[in-house]
Amino acid sequence: MSWTPFLPDPRYAARGREGGGGVAVRESVALAFVCAAYVATTVGFGDPARAVAWVGLGIVMFAGAAGRGGWQGWAVVAAGLALGIAGRPLAVANHHYVLTWASLALALALSAPVDERRTLVRHNARWLLVAIMGFATVHKLISGPFMDGSFLGFGIATGAFAEPLLQFCSSCVEAIGRNVAAVGEFRTTVPEAGAAVTLIDPVPNLPAVARAFGLATLLVEAVLFVLFLFVPRARVTHLLLLAFAAGLGVIRQELTFISVVAVLGYMCCPAEHARLRWAYLAAAVAFSGLAIY
Repeated sequence: MSWTPFLPDPRYAARGREGGGGVAVRESVALAFVCAAYVATTVGFGDPARAVAWVGLGIVMFAGAAGRGGWQGWAVVAAGLALGIAGRPLAVANHHYVLTWASLALALALSAPVDERRTLVRHNARWLLVAIMGFATVHKLISGPFMDGSFLGFGIATGAFAEPLLQFCSSCVEAIGRNVAAVGEFRTTVPEAGAAVTLIDPVPNLPAVARAFGLATLLVEAVLFVLFLFVPRARVTHLLLLAFAAGLGVIRQELTFISVVAVLGYMCCPAEHARLRWAYLAAAVAFSGLAIY
């Protein structure tokens, strides 16, 4: 048994050696593309961290071209991403942390014997999705501003949430523009005790709309947590994750995070769901490309 951060999952091991012991090169290259898009566009790196990450990604790409997994490259990528976190631990995005763990998990999996690599890649990607959805669910449940709708209400009013939907409503866009200007002016003034800024509701009954968005998000993430925990190979599990990624792209354009979710789904999706794997891959490439653009 190889060294890996998680025990192998018998549900994968039963049919986990599809492809005659392949080295999971496609999974490695897919994650490398998402990492490259993030490193190219992020402001969360200092120069040394970015340079280390580029070196690692170069090793990964050369290894992929040679038909190898390139675990050493992923170890270097993980080191570069970790340096970026060390430099600005409270400023880097959540998906920066996820990419760091994904790089480390892929390095560990690809360092295993050849006939175990693909099984372990899928296994580790599955557990990362369990962690992401589980943490997201718990964090929302214990967050008062999220549960009462005030967090999402502010996001909707200032264009940080549901903006792709509201941009088709001219009055909504106008209200959001005024709110953004009011918040910007408020932040540049000398603070006074009890001072507040009044925002315009861009949609009718904004508190109820915000709570509905919050409840729907919480429910989907909780269901994904349960599905990846108990039935990670099921078609419905991957269909819901794809729907979640697509919906997030419409509601809030967190392009890099969507790419990370899609590539993790691709990495852990069983070979028998070939169409779903292609859908994951297309989503990861498309959203990463949009992030660069």
